[in-house]
Amino acid sequence: MINRQTILVFLAAFSATAFAADKRFSDEAVDAIDIAAIRKSFQSDENDRKLRDRTKRFADGAYGYSFDVSRRVRKFSDDPVMNRELELKSMLCISEAVAIVVAKGAKSFMTPARSMVYTKYRLDVVNSIATTPAAANRNQVFAIQSGGEVTEGGEKFRVRNQDSPELLPEETYVAFLNSLEDKRLFHIIEAIPVRNGKVFPNKSEFGGLSAGMTLEEVTSAAQKVRATYCPNMGAKQ
Repeated sequence: MINRQTILVFLAAFSATAFAADKRFSDEAVDAIDIAAIRKSFQSDENDRKLRDRTKRFADGAYGYSFDVSRRVRKFSDDPVMNRELELKSMLCISEAVAIVVAKGAKSFMTPARSMVYTKYRLDVVNSIATTPAAANRNQVFAIQSGGEVTEGGEKFRVRNQDSPELLPEETYVAFLNSLEDKRLFHIIEAIPVRNGKVFPNKSEFGGLSAGMTLEEVTSAAQKVRATYCPNMGAKQ
């Protein structure tokens, strides 16, 4: 039997595809400073195998590589409310900022060693749910996420992060962010799609946030967890 949550997730995925079909990202610039920040922050990856050496070839000629670092739902407490709070804590307390954002621009690129593809996004900040002082008061942030598609030297490379799929143009997300070492770029730890004021995590549930929860419920849960467990998180901006 198909339950209501499954239907919600299916409809969310369908509407996202249909809604974004006629929209395009503006093209973002990626410079040497961006690449240096990524290589330093992620220690990537001159000694790693090149993508073409560890991926399979698809029908369109692309070298395809995908990975899944799915977070298992962990049981912290027998109390379901407390369990949700503690699970959210595990992500909220390691994020410098949690914000409602709209994806405006994107550019996929390959590391110099040709071992990973990243995508740089331009995100407009609609509202801040939680933030440290260092990440506060930004109306726009530039952030990177593993995954994307590039063509270099006549060869196409496609990387899919199955746990955090690429953002769609003009779509809204609850984004968990950490700044890279030079503070110019943020790393997207997780981005949860928002439809009609409700969240729809990629795998129907994330950190105790379930498909169909309203932004008000998400914000309330995040604020409560932050106040209880994350003293390093600054006041909501």
